[in-house]
Amino acid sequence: MIVRAELRQICDDFIDEHHLLTSIANVQLTEILLAMNLHAREFVRKGWTVPLLEEEESTSLSSSSSTTILEQDPIHLSLPNLHPYWLDKRSAVRNNIDLKGQWLLSGANMSGKSTLLRSVTAAALLANCGLAAPIQYDDDDDDDDGSSPTTPIPRLDGYFLRTNGSDCPSEGLSAFALEADDMRILLRDLTPRSLAAIDELGRGTSPQEGAAIVGAMLEEFDQRKCPSIFATHLQMELKKLPLKLNRTRNKVLEIIEDNNTNGDNSHDDNIGNNDNKKGTNGGGGIGIKWTYKLKDGICEDAHSIATAREHKVPEYILNRAVNLRKMSNHNNNNNNTGVVVVDDIIIHHQEK
Repeated sequence: MIVRAELRQICDDFIDEHHLLTSIANVQLTEILLAMNLHAREFVRKGWTVPLLEEEESTSLSSSSSTTILEQDPIHLSLPNLHPYWLDKRSAVRNNIDLKGQWLLSGANMSGKSTLLRSVTAAALLANCGLAAPIQYDDDDDDDDGSSPTTPIPRLDGYFLRTNGSDCPSEGLSAFALEADDMRILLRDLTPRSLAAIDELGRGTSPQEGAAIVGAMLEEFDQRKCPSIFATHLQMELKKLPLKLNRTRNKVLEIIEDNNTNGDNSHDDNIGNNDNKKGTNGGGGIGIKWTYKLKDGICEDAHSIATAREHKVPEYILNRAVNLRKMSNHNNNNNNTGVVVVDDIIIHHQEK
C-alpha cells in the first residue's frame, strides 16, 4: 500500500508540474528531428534539390487584391528536370514542367501519364513543406518550353490527386458513382491556388458521355485558372467537342515506333529524346519504345495491342484484335457509302 501511494503521488506531481506535456512535446520534437534527418540523408543520397519557394508577401498581396479571380493571372508552377521520386535520377527520365493554366495530357498505354501526375503533385507538396524535391536547377539549360530555373514554386492551398479507381460494392457505389463524388469534391474545394492532377476521369461510362463530362470539367478548371493536369484516353472524342478553352495546352508523352522489331517491344527507361516519331498504328508487328518524354501534341494511338503483346497476351487473340480493328476502321471510312466489311467480305447495302 505504501508503494502504491508513493507511485500515485509521483504520477500526480508529474502531471501537476506539467512534466507530462513536456515529455509529449519532447517525443514529438524527437520524431520531427528524426524525420528531417532521414529526409536529409535521402535527398543527399538521391541528389534532390531544395527548391525556391514563392515569398509570402507576394502571396498575401495577390489574395488581398481587389481584382476578381477572372482578372488574375494563373499561377506558374515550374519544376525543372523533374523525375519520379521513387527512382534514382541517374536512370530516370527527366521532364521540365512549366505549368501555367491547364494541360490535357494524352499518351499511349504505359507511357507514364500516372507517373507524371504523381511526380508533379509530390514535388509541389514537398517544396511547399520546405523540403527537398526530385528536381534540379540548371542555369545553363535553355529549355524549349521556356521554363526558367529561377522561377519560384508558388505557395499552394490544396493538392488533389485522383488516380484510377474502382467500384465500392459495400457502399452501393459503382465506378462512375465514385468518379462523380470525386468531381463534386474537386468543384467544391478547388481554388486558383490549388493543384489538381486527375487521371482517367470519365472512364466509368460510355466514351461519348465521358468525354462530354471531361469537357465540361476542363472548361470549368480553365476558367478557374488553377494549375491542373487531366490525363485521358478520350482525347479524340474531346477534339470533336466545341470546347471553350483559353488556358489549356495539349501535352503528350512520346513513344517511338519501330517497324523492324516484329512485335518485340522494348521498355527502356534510358531512350534518347531526339527522335520525334509519333505512333499511328497499334497492331500488326509494330514494336514501340516508351521514352517517357513530355512533348506538345495529342496522342493519335493508344497502342493497346502492342502493350498487350508486351504483357504476353496470346498471339491469336492479338491477331484477331488487329483484324477486328482493321474492319472497324474500314467500316468507319465507308460509313457514308453503305459498305460493311465482315470477315473480308464486302457487303453493299441496297437502299429501300
